[in-house]
Amino acid sequence: MRALGLPARVPVSALAAVPETPAPASEYTWAVRMTQANEVWDLDGDGTLDTGAPNGTGITVCVIDSGIDPNHPELKVAYAGGKDFIDDDDNPEDKDAKGEWGGGHGTHVAGTILAQLGSGGEVDPNDPNVSTRGMVGMAPGARLLVARVLDERGDGRTSDVIAALKWCGEQKVNIVSLSLGSSTPDPVEEETFQALWDQGILSVAASGNSGQSSPYTPMYPAAYSTVIAVGAVDAEMKHAPYSQGGEHLSLVAPGSNVFSTYPRGRSPFANLVAGGTFYKSRSLDYVPFEEYEGTLVDCGLGASMRSCLGASATCSGFVAYVDRGDIRFNDKVKNVRSQGARAVIIGNNDPADDDALGFTLGTAAQWPPVTAVPTTTAQILRGQFGKTVRVGIRGGDYAYNSGTSMATPHVAGVAALVWSVNPEKLTNADVRRILESTAKDLVDPEAADSREGKDPVFGHGLVQAGDAVKAALAAAKK
Repeated sequence: MRALGLPARVPVSALAAVPETPAPASEYTWAVRMTQANEVWDLDGDGTLDTGAPNGTGITVCVIDSGIDPNHPELKVAYAGGKDFIDDDDNPEDKDAKGEWGGGHGTHVAGTILAQLGSGGEVDPNDPNVSTRGMVGMAPGARLLVARVLDERGDGRTSDVIAALKWCGEQKVNIVSLSLGSSTPDPVEEETFQALWDQGILSVAASGNSGQSSPYTPMYPAAYSTVIAVGAVDAEMKHAPYSQGGEHLSLVAPGSNVFSTYPRGRSPFANLVAGGTFYKSRSLDYVPFEEYEGTLVDCGLGASMRSCLGASATCSGFVAYVDRGDIRFNDKVKNVRSQGARAVIIGNNDPADDDALGFTLGTAAQWPPVTAVPTTTAQILRGQFGKTVRVGIRGGDYAYNSGTSMATPHVAGVAALVWSVNPEKLTNADVRRILESTAKDLVDPEAADSREGKDPVFGHGLVQAGDAVKAALAAAKK
């Protein structure tokens, strides 16, 4: 059993779980808009929740995952308690035995479901696609419980999942969200999901990420009949190649490059200032959260231990500028560091890669702060040699992840919106029927077996919050 994404309390008032702070509409990510969630609770687009609109109020979602950062500004109001089935305590933080944070999988999932409007944390100023106020989840008025069953590496045991399911049932939750899975079914686990269904609880799970090698191999618990199996699409509503399908697939939702919450201060981003001007840049993998200010020195390609030029290249420290090319990034950094560099800027030489700059140092080590800049910035910095530059790596509160793990909470959140229309009258069967009957039918010519109507690639289609809530309102009047 593992995660499927790349990295008893007093009930709280549902109204109190929704901040009144106006927020910019840019908090609405492409995934929020694609699923119509913002059309449900902010129809006029003014960045505030519409009075009386369904927003998840009265619905409790239990996230069974790797734990959570319960003090994240987007989550702390909705968080109502949890249990750790790995450490056997009531603190489901995503930490190992030494207190070090894990991969943030559960925190990311929880944010997609119910991150709060206008409660943002620290964001990457280099990212033009996000709001300085963070993001908002599908159902910002819902209540959150968390069961930790995955360790800091994303691995877990089916026995812990079963125990967590029973615990969620005891808490009388409405929805259980599981962004995890195994290729092996378990009869006891299946019986437990059946018991939850009979209790009136709706379970949602990820279909799996082995779509390229095993496109229709079932993953569990998603393939159980009492569970809504969720696959993934990208920002163009196309089938995500990694997303597993099959006849059991129910729905699809955004799963590629999904922006959501992450343990506070654990998502690195770069801060580069040269000549008093801020420049957009991208931190490399495995770099430390540090900042250094010094003279910018031309180190060419950084191809040797004598590559840095000028009187400022001394052991007392400087900022090394190196061009991309010829040798690996980690070798460049090692070479300039041996000459005294205490921070490194890598200038890109390929405009085609400027949007990604997904450079890496390969392995964890005692690296200095290292950041990469696009070709246009590289040209500017070459004219700044001898001037003071500040390079810093800071920790943000959000991250991008991909996988059916990221698609699953979109469906769980929309289910919460639908159910909040009338929590007393609507049943789990009603909510599932509404979600599937109002889904947007998708056809991808590039995906084998994709066709009109329900198919093994998209199931019933893309979950649509606006259409589903309209159907729920109509059903509630009957």
